[in-house]
Amino acid sequence: MRPRTTTRASSPTTRSAASSSRCRSSPTSAPSITARISCRNTTSAPHPRRSNPNFTGFVWQGNAYEGLTCDALEWLASSGGGKIVENGKCTINNPQAVAMLTKMKGWIGTIAPRGVTTYQEEDARNAFQSGGAAFMRNWPYAYALGQKDDSPVKGKFDVAALPASSGQKPVGTIGGWALAVSKYSKNQDASIEFIRYLTSPEVQTYRAVVGSFVPTIPAVASDPNVQQAQPFLANLADVERVARPSSETGENYNQVSTAFFQAVNNIENGQDPGSVLPQAQNQIQRLLG
Repeated sequence: MRPRTTTRASSPTTRSAASSSRCRSSPTSAPSITARISCRNTTSAPHPRRSNPNFTGFVWQGNAYEGLTCDALEWLASSGGGKIVENGKCTINNPQAVAMLTKMKGWIGTIAPRGVTTYQEEDARNAFQSGGAAFMRNWPYAYALGQKDDSPVKGKFDVAALPASSGQKPVGTIGGWALAVSKYSKNQDASIEFIRYLTSPEVQTYRAVVGSFVPTIPAVASDPNVQQAQPFLANLADVERVARPSSETGENYNQVSTAFFQAVNNIENGQDPGSVLPQAQNQIQRLLG
């Protein structure tokens, strides 16, 4: 199996909505998103809600699906709350995870729309790209679409690493698309050659420049032409990568992920993390055996 492309989370921010603020906070501190948006209300600059009453601060993939597993994994890992499953044990019921998800719960209806609990990638992107949100957590594909000629935010946003708690590093969940050939294929040689083509430096360069897909070949990622077309790649160089616990959980991964994202979605919708996480941890641990 060969990797075709990788995905890594990032946080685009609109310059018009955020960077014009006179308030500043460290991009690696946990309250940076909330602090920047809260500070925005203390400045004398015109607030975006004066022209758009639906303008919001932060959007992400909050629906009860795999995307929320990726988002919540970043929240936990960047706050010292663990990586869901470690060394065969579910670790989500810990003080740091409870504190982080309590903080996240407080975003709903304040800096984030209540509807974010149903958002997937395109819902978040549409809100941000239409100028309706100051910050967005999404995958790199959103950068190329946001910079298209018909995008209202073209040239008005940048990309930064996601925030992290004090003493922790910014974290991005890695995804990726892999290509493989079935052992039952009648055209194995042709299929292998096609995969070599799709994973070649030339094709990865094209996909990076045109679609902002993150290359899996380091030499392509550092290519001056790629970095000129997608300058945000340099901002992600020091982000710590965290993988979903698929290798730890094997054939039980789908059930583990479902239990986790349903628990987080319940918290988004008002349930207490201190009650939800112990139950979810017990459920996941039973799946692990």
